[in-house]
Amino acid sequence: MRPFINLLTLSYRRRQRIRRSLRKWSLVWLACLAAAVAAQGLAAQRSAYLRQQLFAAERSAAPLERLQQEQATLQGSLQATVAKGTVLGQVQDERPPLSLLGAISQSAHRCKGRLVVRHLGFERKERQSMEGNKSPPVAKTQQTDPEKRESWGCVTIGGSAVDNVAVATFVVGLRDSGLFRNVELKSSLRALDGKREIHCYVLECEI
Repeated sequence: MRPFINLLTLSYRRRQRIRRSLRKWSLVWLACLAAAVAAQGLAAQRSAYLRQQLFAAERSAAPLERLQQEQATLQGSLQATVAKGTVLGQVQDERPPLSLLGAISQSAHRCKGRLVVRHLGFERKERQSMEGNKSPPVAKTQQTDPEKRESWGCVTIGGSAVDNVAVATFVVGLRDSGLFRNVELKSSLRALDGKREIHCYVLECEI
């Protein structure tokens, strides 16, 4: 026999069982919720870390992209310059600009400070079209002499010198450089620079 008698009603006992079940399962639900919150936090941290890495990679790649854009712009400008037949387009295949400047600088240096170059200009000559006046093909063994090529440009050099001797030395230096077909002294006039007398000269050099 049972040593006690349960005087509680059936409905009350049922409610007690339900409360105990709710307490037990509420702990499970709380544990699952805490795990879900922790997983979401870890995912958010991982996402923030990946965003920082992506931002750092984009920032480090920005200079390279800028350099590539500048390089593309410079290449386009150079191609446009060559296509227009400017001084660079005409000079770069036959007379490099630095060679011309170097020859002029060395020739002026031979004057030992007695001559100064103040003006340097270039005028391109239009080459005659060969259409309608084509000559018969020449044998490969008969090539054109470089010294007999047609002049395609003219360099104008102006400045001042102490005397005509310095101007003559400058002209000889230009002729000896081998870069010009003809060097001609167009004018050499006396002038006053303060109280000192100088000679203002103008040269024309055919390329």
